[in-house]
Amino acid sequence: MSSAMTIASLHAGPLSHLAASRQGNSVLVGGQQTLYALQLNHTPDVEGVPVFTLDKTRSFQQRGRPTSFTGVCFKPESDTFAASSTASGSLCIWDTAARESDPLKITIPAHTRNISCLAFLPSMATNVSAVAGPSIVSAAVDGTLHLWRLHADLCESQEASEESDGAGNYQAPVLSRNQLARQATPDSGYIKVDIRPNNCSRVQVRDLHVQPQSDGAQILAVQEDGFALVYDLSRTSTNHRSVTSYEVSIGKPLLSGRFHPNAPAVFAAASDQVVRVLDARLEYRKMNEICKLQTGSSNGCIRWRPDQPDQIASCGSPGLADAAAGVDAGILVWDLRRPFLPLHRLRTDGDTVYDFFWCESHFLISCGKESNVRLHSIGSADQPFSAMRCSSASWSVGRGGVDTLAVVAEWLIEAQRHSLTKAPLPVTAMAHKEMVLQRVCSMVLPRMLLQ
Repeated sequence: MSSAMTIASLHAGPLSHLAASRQGNSVLVGGQQTLYALQLNHTPDVEGVPVFTLDKTRSFQQRGRPTSFTGVCFKPESDTFAASSTASGSLCIWDTAARESDPLKITIPAHTRNISCLAFLPSMATNVSAVAGPSIVSAAVDGTLHLWRLHADLCESQEASEESDGAGNYQAPVLSRNQLARQATPDSGYIKVDIRPNNCSRVQVRDLHVQPQSDGAQILAVQEDGFALVYDLSRTSTNHRSVTSYEVSIGKPLLSGRFHPNAPAVFAAASDQVVRVLDARLEYRKMNEICKLQTGSSNGCIRWRPDQPDQIASCGSPGLADAAAGVDAGILVWDLRRPFLPLHRLRTDGDTVYDFFWCESHFLISCGKESNVRLHSIGSADQPFSAMRCSSASWSVGRGGVDTLAVVAEWLIEAQRHSLTKAPLPVTAMAHKEMVLQRVCSMVLPRMLLQ
């Protein structure tokens, strides 16, 4: 049984980026030469289960030449104020609710290279600026990381300079380099701030996440070199901002990162087939790992589950063991207390998921390679732990009196044998058996994760 229901089929190529508005009734979807705003109706059925149906679809595309969109996001406090980034290095600020007026508020020549990710800062973090307007942070493949302070007038309605095409789709004007350069003036509606210190190496940032604080915000930037950087913007002056780096993955790039929703000092960072949860309060980098998940597939996107502080979801392309283990290129939900096996597996009928978000605690919305926007339900997901057939088990008491259970399952052996066919080093039969032992440890997580 499939756990996914198609909300919209856009037939516009792969959809790689997805963002939801504050109330979740507006969704911005981006991909190669594609940017759509979807209006959703959210109503409960007779059993109280929410139903998401597509109300309207609107396309935002530049006229004259194709534009590849590399990221989308909504202002946290808004249902209509959104931003998108392009492969040419531009930031586009949109008013998705504009119908008769121009939805494109401003185009910022933010970078000279491809923008890899972007994120809005919460309104409480904008008090560090004299410009009383929203702020957005963007990163490019050349390692530049900029903070853009937008003028408050951009949040207000303005008269149209372009009309819609009659079908609800907007064709934005194409700006030349000279026109873009003229916008980069002090009176153009925005101010640029380079938030990287002068002595910081210019390494590509693969993902950004902003965590609001009582007096500002902190930014998590996961990088190509395996480091995660936490920028503290909580002080009144960005000239005294601080940055702390954490070596999460050695020799492998980090692909996605997220702060914990209930514990600001805890964050998760994902690399190829591994998700690590770290505590930024610990002094020593090598001792701040709380949990390590061996997902068996590349992790292009990770998201914490709302109302379940000890659960996190991941998605990515199939790994070596997927075929034998029965794990397709879908979405896996993990429990940090049992990191050896996914708690839920949401199938996508062969579609590769590139991005997703939790619309509710039991529902996700995703986009992927087949140009579909889908709704996933935890209630109809597979339960790998319940379906595991155990062939043997052993119980022992570990260091410090911690109980340990070792389990050998038939499908785990088949999955490991499948992955070992491509391993460069020979593995003995005894070592092979040890590699498929899945340890179930009573992990002592911070109480704040379980409250």
